[in-house]
Amino acid sequence: MIYLRTFIVLFFFGINYYVVSGKDGDQLKAVVVLYRHGDRSPLRSWPNDIYFGNSSLWPDGYGQLNNLGKERHYKLGQWFRERYDGFLPKRYNCSDIYVRSTDVDRTLMSAASNLAGLYPPEDDQVWNSAIPWQAIPIHTIPKLEDPILTHVPCPKHDRLEQELMNSEEFQKLNLELADLYKNISELTGIPSVDLNTFSLLFTTINIYKGYNLTLPDWIEYYWPEIEMYAAKHFQLHTYTDELARLRAGPFLDYLLSYFEDFNGGNSVKSKFLMLSAHDSTIGDRTNAMGVYPGAVPEFASTVIWELKNNGQIDYVNMYFKNSTDFSKLVLPGCSFDCSLSEYASLLEPLRATVDQWTIECNEV
Repeated sequence: MIYLRTFIVLFFFGINYYVVSGKDGDQLKAVVVLYRHGDRSPLRSWPNDIYFGNSSLWPDGYGQLNNLGKERHYKLGQWFRERYDGFLPKRYNCSDIYVRSTDVDRTLMSAASNLAGLYPPEDDQVWNSAIPWQAIPIHTIPKLEDPILTHVPCPKHDRLEQELMNSEEFQKLNLELADLYKNISELTGIPSVDLNTFSLLFTTINIYKGYNLTLPDWIEYYWPEIEMYAAKHFQLHTYTDELARLRAGPFLDYLLSYFEDFNGGNSVKSKFLMLSAHDSTIGDRTNAMGVYPGAVPEFASTVIWELKNNGQIDYVNMYFKNSTDFSKLVLPGCSFDCSLSEYASLLEPLRATVDQWTIECNEV
């Protein structure tokens, strides 16, 4: 039976520590971090926007990582160094860390910036005294071949999502928002406004705010609605269990397989897995798991999984980090210190290998 996921808003309280916490004597075995790329130039805009077509504002091109984004990820890399120093040696070694990125300029550049903060070269790894940086490999595969970190077309998912949007629940919501849609359409010049529109508006407006650009008055007036419905739009792709499996199943299998390989301590995998991706990657995966942060993931937002052992069992701790919060995430049905076996069991209905996903996506 498929259960609808409701729109969830979670309020996090900052946890003011930056070192690995846990019960005394517990062993940290492995870490996975999934983050959004840093600040970028806009990808899309609306017809009445006076800034988007001004190429002088975006000298590096559209959708590209800017200097603020590079700095934000450099600092995040330093934060990782502070938190995991000792667990992750200061000296880079390929056996310690594996970095994977989507095949997009801004995510590849974010990973490189992050690694510069995490691994400043020391001693014999300094190859040029004028450049406090060292080359560290970042692995990627083409976007249309990567259902683990990106959105690869899935016919069944598209069909089910369209059925969802045609459902009585969403038809009723669209009716309630008809006046808002009409007003936004007139102000932006977008002919047909729907929930998708709010994600576009939210992201591009946030970029303009980062550049301190003067914005029209209507943006401030409608900002609460734009912010709220953009956050809700990020939940649509994983709104039911079936949609969640088709959208996030390969990632969950990748994550769980990585941790399960550490059972018994015989894994030959790197103990730190770094994944550089997008706001939709974080939104889809967290909502599928029932821990969606309740807002569009900001630039460099990060989900962290830590696999620990208390001498008897392996267990998982999960966190969410952005520029203002570092907060615990608790998988529904489990505690914060969730045993790996229970964690995997709770996610099993949503888990799908890439082969399983491929077959299911093409089901009629």
